[in-house]
Amino acid sequence: MNTITLYVDEFKGPNNLLIKSGISFCDVQIVKLLIDGEDILMSEGFEDTLLYFNELATSYRESGKYLLFTSSSGVTLEGVWERVEVVLGSYTIKWAFELGDKIYEYEFKKDEYISEVKSIEEYLRNNNELDLEPVSVVYPEDCL
Repeated sequence: MNTITLYVDEFKGPNNLLIKSGISFCDVQIVKLLIDGEDILMSEGFEDTLLYFNELATSYRESGKYLLFTSSSGVTLEGVWERVEVVLGSYTIKWAFELGDKIYEYEFKKDEYISEVKSIEEYLRNNNELDLEPVSVVYPEDCL
């Protein structure tokens, strides 16, 4: 069983920038994802990736394919991102996706997953002076 931890990282002012794929993010919030204590967005292949929290926040409601990751530009084809297969069980939520030639599979405790999402939703409701990035994304099917 994997653990999931979400937290918000704020980038305020000209001296506190986030730079991904040559794009500078300033005066924004980014939701970060730790799986088993490791910042997945700093892992090989994920360096220029952002977590799309709006999709993550709906992913615990029903099984399906969700665009949880996108390139820093928000155009999914640039990051070669496909949707993550999310399968809800009685007590677990499973993810499966492919990046390059590697297959990723994770299984989280459902109550922990939901708690993490709701905690971030509450934080964002109370701390909304900065935009949450990505503000919007271009889905793969919209690029064809």
